[in-house]
Amino acid sequence: MQLNVWTGRSGTGKTRQMIEQMTEGMIENPLGDPIIFLTPTQNTFQYEQAFVRNLKLKGSIRTSVFGFERLSWRVLSDEGGLIEQQISDEALEMLTYHLLHTHKKQLNLYQSTIQHYGFSHKMMNEIKDFKKYNVQPEDILAYIESNEQIPKRMKDKLSDIETIYKALEGQLEGRYVQAEDVLYKLIEKMPDSDYIKQADIYIDGFHNFSTLEYRVIEALVKHSRSVTVGLTTDGDKDPFSLFRKTSETLSHIEEIAHTLNISIHHKHFSQAERFNNNEDLKHLESQFDALLPNKINSEHLKIIEASNMREEVQYVAREILRLSREENLSFKDIAILYRDPSYEQLIETVLPHFNIAFNHDAKKKMAYHPFIECLRSMLEVIQSGWRFEPVMRMLKTGILTSHIPNASHLIDILENYAFERGISGKRWTNPEFFTVDSFEKLGKKSLRKEEDTFVEEDIHTIKNVIALKDYVVSRIDKLNHALSDSKTVEDFTVRLYEVIEQFELPTHLMTMRDELEIKSQFEEAEQIDQVWEGTIRILDDIVEVLGEVSLSLNEYIEILDRGLDELEFSMIPQTLDEVTVGNMDLAKVDNKETVFLLGMNDGVLPSVSNQMLLLTDDEKKELAESSGLELSPTSDILQMDEAFVCYIAMTRAKREVVFTYSLMSDGGEVREKSPFIDTIQSLFTNLEVLSLKSSIEQNPIQLLEHEHQSQMHIFEHLNDWLNDEIVNDIWLDAYHAAQEIHHLDHTIQFLTSALTYKNDTVQLNTEVSEQLYGKKINASVSRFETYNQCPFKHYVSHGLKLNERSKYQIQSVDIGNIFHNTLKYISDEVNGDFSKLSAQAMNKLINEAIDESLPKIQFDVLHRTAHYRYLKLRIQNILKSTLEAMKYQTGHSKFKAYQFELNFGSTSKHQLQTTPLTTKRQIPINIRGQIDRLDVYKGKEKDYVSIIDYKSSETSLDLTKVMYGMQMQMFTYLDVVLQNKSILSLQDDVSPGALLYFHVHEPEIKATSWGEIPESDDIYQHTIEKFKMDGYVNKNPEVVEALDDKLAKQVKSDMIPVARKKNGDLYSYSKALDEDLFFKLMEKNRANFVETATQIMDGHTEVSPMRYQKKLPCQFCEYKSVCHIDPITDTDQYREIEHTLSKDELINMLREEEEE
Repeated sequence: MQLNVWTGRSGTGKTRQMIEQMTEGMIENPLGDPIIFLTPTQNTFQYEQAFVRNLKLKGSIRTSVFGFERLSWRVLSDEGGLIEQQISDEALEMLTYHLLHTHKKQLNLYQSTIQHYGFSHKMMNEIKDFKKYNVQPEDILAYIESNEQIPKRMKDKLSDIETIYKALEGQLEGRYVQAEDVLYKLIEKMPDSDYIKQADIYIDGFHNFSTLEYRVIEALVKHSRSVTVGLTTDGDKDPFSLFRKTSETLSHIEEIAHTLNISIHHKHFSQAERFNNNEDLKHLESQFDALLPNKINSEHLKIIEASNMREEVQYVAREILRLSREENLSFKDIAILYRDPSYEQLIETVLPHFNIAFNHDAKKKMAYHPFIECLRSMLEVIQSGWRFEPVMRMLKTGILTSHIPNASHLIDILENYAFERGISGKRWTNPEFFTVDSFEKLGKKSLRKEEDTFVEEDIHTIKNVIALKDYVVSRIDKLNHALSDSKTVEDFTVRLYEVIEQFELPTHLMTMRDELEIKSQFEEAEQIDQVWEGTIRILDDIVEVLGEVSLSLNEYIEILDRGLDELEFSMIPQTLDEVTVGNMDLAKVDNKETVFLLGMNDGVLPSVSNQMLLLTDDEKKELAESSGLELSPTSDILQMDEAFVCYIAMTRAKREVVFTYSLMSDGGEVREKSPFIDTIQSLFTNLEVLSLKSSIEQNPIQLLEHEHQSQMHIFEHLNDWLNDEIVNDIWLDAYHAAQEIHHLDHTIQFLTSALTYKNDTVQLNTEVSEQLYGKKINASVSRFETYNQCPFKHYVSHGLKLNERSKYQIQSVDIGNIFHNTLKYISDEVNGDFSKLSAQAMNKLINEAIDESLPKIQFDVLHRTAHYRYLKLRIQNILKSTLEAMKYQTGHSKFKAYQFELNFGSTSKHQLQTTPLTTKRQIPINIRGQIDRLDVYKGKEKDYVSIIDYKSSETSLDLTKVMYGMQMQMFTYLDVVLQNKSILSLQDDVSPGALLYFHVHEPEIKATSWGEIPESDDIYQHTIEKFKMDGYVNKNPEVVEALDDKLAKQVKSDMIPVARKKNGDLYSYSKALDEDLFFKLMEKNRANFVETATQIMDGHTEVSPMRYQKKLPCQFCEYKSVCHIDPITDTDQYREIEHTLSKDELINMLREEEEE
């Protein structure tokens, strides 16, 4: 029984002396008594490698490197006594989740919290904390019962923890043990262990221990030949000293010696060895905690200030390459330490771009691996009843279909189809929804639309899509039925594994692993092995701990999901020469030539403690003070040890330490440098913060460390040079140098094209235009309007025929179609006479019209969900308000509804024929469309026609837009009616009466209080006024009075946009035109058709949107991601309408065009 304690500051050779002493013993007697090296689990691999690589040893069978848990298993394997199986953390998480739900009614505080994601994990960690510090459920209960002054919240919290803790212990008793239980068994069996009795034990790498671990150490000291403990401390036991934590550990070791009544053989190391050749690092280590430090010059320390975190990591990558190239350092001589988890993703993204091999010493969750995601999605599909999202997540992992050729493309087609048709629930298993014919209409918004059918190749592809869907869905459906019939956890698990076998996933996974190994992607290949082993372990665990328990399917899936979420990768270094990357708190890094400390920011180092436990710091203190039950350190204690974390991290290097921090976080928040930076600066006379931005401006060549990243910087500065900015000549030289590196030719060419790229389109030649648009233009009026808004939008929508994928939802165009269809149906039923329509008849017609129209809209979506069924009621109310307004308007107008839904075009199937137009190259222009409503007034000498266009949104007729071809519909409709007056049985002399937009909607009555709500008569009048039509009317007094016969008695019309003075003249703000102006605008509209069609067939495709009233059509354009127009740099591409034309300006423009 001998206890040795070796103390000393960092770098004084404690660990080296231990290893040398062990090495000498192994050399003298390779088969002698055992030597045990006890170290934190994350350090064991490093020390095992050290012994293997030692040229004097080349390995050892005498010395074993253990963590506490592995030492327990080693002893118990010799001595027996452990009949229970150790439970994994994943199994413990699943069991804790189950117990929380089974004991829900016994909980006082956490009844409503147990369903929150992650709560079971917190409860498990809290229980493990109690066990680690040797606090049993009985201790908690005794404390609650003996202390009546406990705050109620704390009492309820402890009571709930005790309930679950006790239940957990009851479940495990006699069957399983936790890691902490194994340590209890170790203590129990140690007196009988010859292995321990003969061993010399070395303990190093720890800064503190838990209560249970102190008990293990005490037993080791008592029963082994010798125990040597190494601690990083100068012996100062001041509670506020730098070495508070390790000095407290030393005090506990001394208490153990006192308890065992033995003396400690103390050895203090005072001579710094790691920094012998570096005065900077020696001074930094020795003076970091000095009250009145000495100051010296610094040569091997750097403090770097970066603008952001990415720039900070990129600097470190460049420095690593420079050190490797110029100072002959290997990657294995370099370490990167960080504290902020935000750096993890950045490091893993940036370092590969610089071809830097690295080993990230951090555990990563398996939850994001495709196989785990597939398994979880598979269960969610069943749990959610085949919702669209989990089905597609399951398929898109590619795990279930890895053996199917071109599976990714087939899944994309299936996704678009399911997305458009609202495939979810039982529809996935219904073959009626998956036929070649149903896919033929993919991307077409209406079931009535007929377009080209599939070619043979398309049919073959669709059959493959259906076959893939059937392959997956049939097996998942079998799993669904099998799980539905299962009762116990074992039944559920067996059925799940059977489906995994049916999909042949083990075989596919091993094939994927072999392919990755052939490509030398060893880490990814190792991940597949660990994922499969982890999955099988979870399935075994859930059966082990809950096998005979009866659960519902949802409960089983929830528990299994918790277990899968706990799985983590545990990767070992994949190559010999790698940069070590790790967290300052956990990574084992010693004797590196250069260490980079990233993220030296306030709030990170020192950090604000964020412990993920249920008990607060105050509750822990109350527990310790009133009962002596100590748990893990509180936040204020951990805060005191932050300087020690910094001290340990910066003393890992032998040659150079580089501190870096950023001024901005990854999320854009402003950051301050760590106060430890100021402390470090105060130790040296010449250690200044180096601004990375200023450094690069002064010496830009430092950016040229790696060819890939160098190209980015070269072309970034060349772009500035092309934009007439001042650029250092070095970038032009670097560009010429890069051109000489032939393996970069492709990249250089690509980047050069990017520099000279302009967002210009190419004018199509005649042949291409005809291939895209045909040898004649057959188009709707809106297509011409689209071209005039932006030629490129017309090109991609009608030339390339690009479409956004159709969604299974009602869109504005669908609402418009519903209104048009229902109003036509009702109009035909009443022959256009709304004035005699009773409320009862109105409701009946509305219901009939809706029942007729809705199934044709977006694959009957309006009958699918409660939301859309409510929308159907809204549509009914809107139609009722609209018909009330129509009834009022037709009752006060001499214009009578004459025709509805008149279609026009160039073929005989159209009701009205259009006069053919031709382009300037004599290419025919055939315009087609549909007039919603034609009203006619039989005047004294001639007929007057009014065009009524229904709109589901508020629309006004803007003559400026008419002039520039952006509103062509109304004057086109008027032109078509006048051309077809004989077909429409009108008089020879026909004149325009009005062009009006009718807004189909349900007006709202706005009031801020009950008193502001108007009477019913006022509400009716208010509603009628909201339906006032917008557009332009013929200013002929006869026509105006015919449009609204009430104008003889009132000044302002509530039907049309005019107001009349007492003398019969119209107010200037009335929207009325001379008859002659109607015809001139109609001629201008024809000219716009010719000009627009000419430009289309001439191949114009410019990205040139028309800006009017400071608005662009780009705002709601679905092709913004295609045209890439930039509202800042591409304003010169806009066509501008400077202002709204007045009526006089309009007349002058038309006159000038006539003269030309």
